[in-house]
Amino acid sequence: MNTPTTPQAALVTDFLNAMCQWEIYMEKRDKQLNEEISDDMDEEEEEELDMQAEEEMRAKLRAIFDQYLHPSVLETKWVDRLLSLSYSMPPNFQDFQILDIQEKRIKSEVFVKLNNGFQSVLKYCIRKDDDVFKIEGVYWKTYDGKWKKDYF
Repeated sequence: MNTPTTPQAALVTDFLNAMCQWEIYMEKRDKQLNEEISDDMDEEEEEELDMQAEEEMRAKLRAIFDQYLHPSVLETKWVDRLLSLSYSMPPNFQDFQILDIQEKRIKSEVFVKLNNGFQSVLKYCIRKDDDVFKIEGVYWKTYDGKWKKDYF
């Protein structure tokens, strides 16, 4: 990982670090939930415990999305991640490198290489509204060099 040199790179770096921490939290919370569920619980008690845990997990992810993503993004497929609460172990975002930053007045692009076994390259589109930078979209580079919209 390299040190961000622009506000846009810092935004992406902070977002990826927050997502990494969330994935680590999810793994721990899932294990904790499995320990809390006992054989003598009835189905209703188990379901209630599971729903409470999901609300907690979803709230943490929503806080990350609210902090880093542009509001227009939250109305798209990204909301599926909030519903599914999918995560990876080891975390997808634990090892990354900022490759390039293309700054523009209103919209910028930050190119990131994920060192997650697939050597994925992502392009984070950053939008500036009222002097605040937010992630407006993510694209991944296909093997033939084309950019395809990504939703995590």
